[in-house]
Amino acid sequence: MSSQAIGTILVLAVLGGGGYFGYRTWFAGEEVPVTPTPRVEAPSPEAPKFEPRVVKSGFAADEKLVPREDRFELPDGTWALALNGVKNAGKLEWPRDRPYAPIVERVLQKDGVERYKHADGSFSWTQLQFRADLGRMDSVTVLANPTKALPMLPEEIEANTKR
Repeated sequence: MSSQAIGTILVLAVLGGGGYFGYRTWFAGEEVPVTPTPRVEAPSPEAPKFEPRVVKSGFAADEKLVPREDRFELPDGTWALALNGVKNAGKLEWPRDRPYAPIVERVLQKDGVERYKHADGSFSWTQLQFRADLGRMDSVTVLANPTKALPMLPEEIEANTKR
């Protein structure tokens, strides 16, 4: 017997058996018991928790060693390294009604941005920002001073509770 004939017989046998089984299941109303396979969950490796990287050290940039494009001026006349790959950052503008607080830490935060933390809890940093008036990315120096929360108007409270 040739291998082609054996192959044909096997195919017919498989199709015939499948047809018989399908006929008995559909038309005879017999239920085929299904045993569920127990689900085994593989232990997931614990995702490492993000720990902000904090550096506590001197933050003044020496004017003789660090090129001007790699640093920015602080309100007390000293210089600090520009952060986040920024070149030619502007001077840090500090509010006149608030005494300048020196830098105490350099922090890499979860969003990937490096920031300087000041003694009063303020944060300052340099970053690139798209400027529509220039039509390109430009360096900016950002300051975030902590303030007390302002009270909300009654209609604002109501709108927030309806969300």
